[in-house]
Amino acid sequence: MADQINVTDSRSRSPWPWIIGIIVILIAIWAFTQMGDTTTDEVNINVPAPAEPATPAAPAGDSGNNAGGDTTNP
Repeated sequence: MADQINVTDSRSRSPWPWIIGIIVILIAIWAFTQMGDTTTDEVNINVPAPAEPATPAAPAGDSGNNAGGDTTNP
């Protein structure tokens, strides 16, 4: 009976089922963590932007306003 066992015949298994299984497990873990994420870092696109304050206009007839310093010639 021992002479019928073939010890030299070794069949190597493909690693692809293990690789696919690991990828499926990683995707499942990622999906599970995304379901539990309650933080909202998203931008609300329907909210209008705040209005910028208007700059005051120069009074009429005040074209010689020198607010930047003395620019007169000596």
